[in-house]
Amino acid sequence: MVLVSLATLTSYTIKSSDQARVRTFAADLAQSRIDLFRFQRAMLGWGGLSQVLEARSYCLNGVVESAEAINFDSLPDGDNCVFETIPGSDISTEFKQVANVVIVDETGEINVEVTISWINDKGTQVDARSSFVLRKDSRETSVFVPVAPTATDVPPTPTPTTVPPPPQPTLAHCCVGDPVGDCFWNWICNLDCEWECTNYEYY
Repeated sequence: MVLVSLATLTSYTIKSSDQARVRTFAADLAQSRIDLFRFQRAMLGWGGLSQVLEARSYCLNGVVESAEAINFDSLPDGDNCVFETIPGSDISTEFKQVANVVIVDETGEINVEVTISWINDKGTQVDARSSFVLRKDSRETSVFVPVAPTATDVPPTPTPTTVPPPPQPTLAHCCVGDPVGDCFWNWICNLDCEWECTNYEYY
């Protein structure tokens, strides 16, 4: 009797531990699906996401996280979702992943509730839910318009203007004798027949 009780207790403990692992895995999976919608919102903006999403339920089975936009139109309706194992997971339990989307244009909100469902050891369906609300930023528009590069007119390069040199004094040859005094530049004989100290050079 004691051995049977110990075996039953051990079996119950193992099952409880397995179910606890499943519940933890399901909660993490629900959060990862929430993060998937957050990433799409960050990439597309509220306007872009509200255009590709419809107010319906989506089956997220097989949707993998990537840096690309999700084709939500190709996802089956949540009512058609089936229980499947998660590839790459050590949990053998089959899960059903459904996201229910509600779009409220008046308040600028996208409400998403993710439900991860599985069948426990008693044959009962168990659900783990996670929900969040995406609100439109006041700077965003509800219409998603891709921004194309715009051409900017380049002002023409101004044509350099040649500045004529200032007029130079006309040389004369009527000066008598040699200039008197120091001249830092050059002595020339101007039209008044006077020696003039100037910085113009003549050859």
